Amino acid sequence: MAQILNRNPSPFGRQDAERITTPAGSTIEPTSDGRYQVCDARSHCRRADNLWEAQQLVQWAEVHHRPVDSDLP
Repeated sequence: MAQILNRNPSPFGRQDAERITTPAGSTIEPTSDGRYQVCDARSHCRRADNLWEAQQLVQWAEVHHRPVDSDLP
C-alpha cells in the first residue's frame, strides 16, 4: 500500500478552517447564510452563492487585475 509522504497544498492558496487566502491576498470566507464573502487585497468585497463561484470571482479578478466587486465581462 502506498503511503502519502507529502500532501500538495491547494493550488488556490492557504486554507484555514474558516478562510481561504490566495498568495495575492484575496480571501474567501463562508458566511452564516451558507454563501461566501469574497474580498481582494484592497478590501473590495462581493458575495457568492457557492464556493465554485467564489473561486471563479477571485481568479477572474486576479488574472485581470481588477477589483472583485467590478462588473464581470
